[in-house]
Amino acid sequence: MISPAVEICRDGGQRLHEYRGFVVDGVLDGMCMKSETPADIPNDVLDRTFEVMKELGSTEFPQSYVMDVIKHFHEGDIVADICEFNPIALSGRGPSNSLFVHEI
Repeated sequence: MISPAVEICRDGGQRLHEYRGFVVDGVLDGMCMKSETPADIPNDVLDRTFEVMKELGSTEFPQSYVMDVIKHFHEGDIVADICEFNPIALSGRGPSNSLFVHEI
């Protein structure tokens, strides 16, 4: 899937507004800000997450996955939307998207 480039919103500390939702057996099991900084999840991010989960729930899409949600600028507004899906087995919270820390 290819989409146009978007400008992701940043907060005052310049952290990107990107959130990671963990969906297990069709249930949102947890959601965090990808910067690993504790943050409340905005309602519009949760609303968009649940909309997409509902849409996918009626398809053959796997029922366990990770989705990344961003807040970005669109036609003068700030909107929440999905930017990425990942297999749950390979998606952690940190920058490496790994559940495990590997030392090389």
